[in-house]
Amino acid sequence: MDNKDKKAEIVIRIVCLIVSFGLWLYVSNVQNPTREYKLDKVPVELINADALKEAKLALSPHQDFYVSLNLEGPSSEVYKVTTSQFKVTVDLSAYALKKGENRIRVDIVNYPSNINIKNNSFLLVTIKVDDYVEKSIPIKQEIKVTTKSGNYADAPELKPSSAVIAGPGEYVNSIKNLLVSSDVKDIDTDTVLNLPIKAVNDSGKAVEEVKISPTNAEVTIPVKKGKLVPVNVVTKGNLPSGYIMKDFGSTTDKVELVGDETVLSGINKIDTEAIDLSTINDSKEVSVNLSVPQSVRVASNLNKVKVRFTLGKYITKDVEVPITTKNPTDTLQTVIDPQKITVKISGLEDDINAFKPDSIKAEVDLAGAKEGDNTIPIVLSNSNDKIKVVSQSSDKVKATLTKKQQ
Repeated sequence: MDNKDKKAEIVIRIVCLIVSFGLWLYVSNVQNPTREYKLDKVPVELINADALKEAKLALSPHQDFYVSLNLEGPSSEVYKVTTSQFKVTVDLSAYALKKGENRIRVDIVNYPSNINIKNNSFLLVTIKVDDYVEKSIPIKQEIKVTTKSGNYADAPELKPSSAVIAGPGEYVNSIKNLLVSSDVKDIDTDTVLNLPIKAVNDSGKAVEEVKISPTNAEVTIPVKKGKLVPVNVVTKGNLPSGYIMKDFGSTTDKVELVGDETVLSGINKIDTEAIDLSTINDSKEVSVNLSVPQSVRVASNLNKVKVRFTLGKYITKDVEVPITTKNPTDTLQTVIDPQKITVKISGLEDDINAFKPDSIKAEVDLAGAKEGDNTIPIVLSNSNDKIKVVSQSSDKVKATLTKKQQ
């Protein structure tokens, strides 16, 4: 095929295309035959929804309502229609609905006059409804507050303290708490917030499918000044017999009081409640309430402190002390009986445990003793001033003096 034939074929094809397009224009605009067309996703509007509440029902959320319309009309019109040219409604007040799914016929209120809807009598939508539930729930706050140095925030105050939730029972009954939350930083004066109320379920997930009335709560955060004061431990009564107090004091030396500056200016310490010493029979820590003055509080809601008691306990112990002699006679030898005595000593347990036997000496003076048997008193000396001698097994010895063998 040469170039001349190719050009002729191209011309023929172009002419055929022009003739076909012209014929289509003629048929569409002059003859304008009737055509059928299916229009999908036509939205359905629900009206008189308040009628459900009167029947103690509520529309279940997350539902979209559409119908498909089988249309018939001139081809020049039917292919140009859009969903916005149709108004399709369901009048909820016209039906006695029940909990669950309801199949309801729709009403086509408006549509193009030159279009016929062939399936007008068979259009239904499925509407799911639930019980309408309404109840009041307390509002909880999750307010994180930080204040400037020397300032302290009291517990936030909520107004109102509760709110009403209403809607489908499935969602209302799933709500665990109503919350207001915020993060407030570096405040030094009373602060007022207006916060939205949020409904959450057991998992802490927000439940958006209910109405909350009111929608917001007012949160007031009172801010007070602080003052650091020492803790004064108050006691009453006496320790049990056999004990002495070595030391005692609060493990928390000072606490921060929060309140009105005028009140704080007159407070220089904070007392504990009186501790009965008769109940203290060992070195230990006890927990005791603070006697917080009226109109103030302790920072961090500290209401108790620990008081440490260190006691000393008196005990006795028997120790054996050897008896020594002094001023012996050169020509006589001496035998004493007994050669040692048992001494009962008394003192604090720690001092008794640290006692060294050579702190106590037992001695007899042989000056003036004569040959034969002599009864001589034992002289005790104690160099440990922390230890007291209570008694001794003997206060005399028998000293027998005999001539030395040559």
